[in-house]
Amino acid sequence: MRKLVRKILPALVFLALVLVTLHVIFLNALRQSHSEGALMGEAELIHTFQLRNYSWHRIDVGDAHTSCGCTVVADLPKSIEPFQRLDIPIRIDLSGRSGKFQSKVSLSLPPFGLAEFEIVADVYPVLPAVIELGDVQKGAVIEKVFAADERVFNSSSEFSNDNMTVEARVVEGQPILSLAIHAPMESGDFAFSMGEGSASPTVNGRVLKEVQASVDTLSLGYIRLGAGEERSTTGEVAFVSTTGALIAWQQGSSVHSDKVSIREAPSEAGVTLAVTLETPQTGGLYKENLEFYFTVEGDPEMIRVPVELYAYVLEDIS
Repeated sequence: MRKLVRKILPALVFLALVLVTLHVIFLNALRQSHSEGALMGEAELIHTFQLRNYSWHRIDVGDAHTSCGCTVVADLPKSIEPFQRLDIPIRIDLSGRSGKFQSKVSLSLPPFGLAEFEIVADVYPVLPAVIELGDVQKGAVIEKVFAADERVFNSSSEFSNDNMTVEARVVEGQPILSLAIHAPMESGDFAFSMGEGSASPTVNGRVLKEVQASVDTLSLGYIRLGAGEERSTTGEVAFVSTTGALIAWQQGSSVHSDKVSIREAPSEAGVTLAVTLETPQTGGLYKENLEFYFTVEGDPEMIRVPVELYAYVLEDIS
């Protein structure tokens, strides 16, 4: 009997080690991560994780949960049979995504708890036909990174001018364009093209005034014109620097009619001006185009801010 035990004991120990090893492999497989590298933002990411049952027991498969609505897990079987493999296909819609992307899928596997599968990628938005920058500061440099097709990539690889500098590079097989866009020094709308040809996108934006008014149009509403009565109505406009710098109103440079008077009102930030309109002698719509001039700390250049003033004068009928 002892001889028999001595003969089979090494085999039993070896078998136990194999089972423990397979169990450890299975437990380690419950945490998997996959990197897709560089991808275009409009691409669809598809990857299949695999999980193998190394035991003689069937493993039940529960519900799958995703960390975002862009991730979809295919329908899975209810169990993993002994020594069989479970494929877990995952599909991710990357539309509108950019930058570092991460998505997780949790799969219930009682009694082992949750299996977690993670996918990471560097997502680059597709180079659009029109790059809309929106509102930008004067002289600001706006950096953008896009994935481009081969034609645009090759035509833009050495492009540079006063408005834009383009750096072309390939990241993990994906052509990438890094743009440094230089906003003009004058306020207002701007547009320019990146290179020549129909394949080159255009860049649109608007340089903000360094001094911004709280309203473009100051409405004083309805004013009643009383017989032989002098009336006036006052409204306020606040002005702030878009860069956070101190601003000063240049009183002598404001343009207005003799019916409009302007004075500086108390303000916690920026400048607030009180605009007073003496009631006109005739009824109807009254309009006045006002211009306010400011200087910004550290810059002697005058900044003009137009504001339209209007009111409606009601006549008394007696």
